[in-house]
Amino acid sequence: MTWFVDRSRTEADWTCPRLRYLAYEYDGRGLTSNPSNLKLTFGLAVHEALAALARGVPTPEIVAPLAAALHQAAEEAGADEIGCRETVALGTGLLLGFHRAIWPGLRERFPAIVAVEPEVVLPLPHFTWMARPDLLVRDRQGDIWYIEYKTTSTTKAHWIASWTYAIQVHATAVAAERALLDGEPVAGAIVIGLYKGSVRQGRRQSVFCYGYGESGIAPFTETRIVYDYRPGWRKIPSWEIDGGTSQWVAQMPIGLLQQQYAESPPIFIKRDLVERFLVQRAQREAEIQLNLDAIQAGMPEAIERLFPQSFSSCYRGWDDPCPMLRICFGQVDDPLEAGWVYRDPHHAAEHVDQQTQE
Repeated sequence: MTWFVDRSRTEADWTCPRLRYLAYEYDGRGLTSNPSNLKLTFGLAVHEALAALARGVPTPEIVAPLAAALHQAAEEAGADEIGCRETVALGTGLLLGFHRAIWPGLRERFPAIVAVEPEVVLPLPHFTWMARPDLLVRDRQGDIWYIEYKTTSTTKAHWIASWTYAIQVHATAVAAERALLDGEPVAGAIVIGLYKGSVRQGRRQSVFCYGYGESGIAPFTETRIVYDYRPGWRKIPSWEIDGGTSQWVAQMPIGLLQQQYAESPPIFIKRDLVERFLVQRAQREAEIQLNLDAIQAGMPEAIERLFPQSFSSCYRGWDDPCPMLRICFGQVDDPLEAGWVYRDPHHAAEHVDQQTQE
């Protein structure tokens, strides 16, 4: 059996080893909530839309399926109709805004597309590392760059700066060099943030979702609509404006539109750091593999020893609670009877391996 490791399970292990166990090792499969977390499904849907854009699919052919997928995801997550419409407006707005304000400049700097969401599979002595860079491109000097997209609720300077130190960025670049590019070096990486706005009193606060209107005074009865907040003016959903969200984004002032995206400085790959990370990861994964039989049998002593709970990460107040919160706090006897389902692998190599095992 191939032992697969990726960014998600590594970060889960760092956040809370018990989360790693429940999400990736439980019953040999791992668990996920049902319905899936809307934050996760939203990000995946937007990433798929951006990939389609890079592959040359016309935006009208991307928007319709994106809107349908987002509406369904929000509905399954329990959102009301306004919440569903906000989710659709935000996702389609981010795509259309990116296409108008960011994509032309990106193509100017990086005219050649090398690969769009390629599956990178790198066999190593003790495990196989999986990665899927969002976009690999060449600049005008012929150097390869790795572009990563992140939907985010902040674009503050500390968030942008943090990506320089994110090992996932460096490790993905190195894996692509070794497994996909025949050793050709990746010159650097750039992370582009797509700003989702905030949530206040259960409603999304984003320029893609709402404008502000003032009703005209007779005989001037036409409502005036602007993009920025005005005291006393009423919020107007972008989907109710003539032309809908698409027209709302098309007419948005370009400066305001560009503010909805953030770009990191060039991140130059720390290959020595990646080597140390892979050595450390190999030690941890070997420890898990050596105890695999006991873990998959659900033996409490093995789980307690290898996957201790990090109680500081359960519910931190400023973020969503851990998806396994109810399991850890003793409110669930059988997760599969309480709404969880087996995890469906997102990487093709792991998905094929799982089907082979079955």
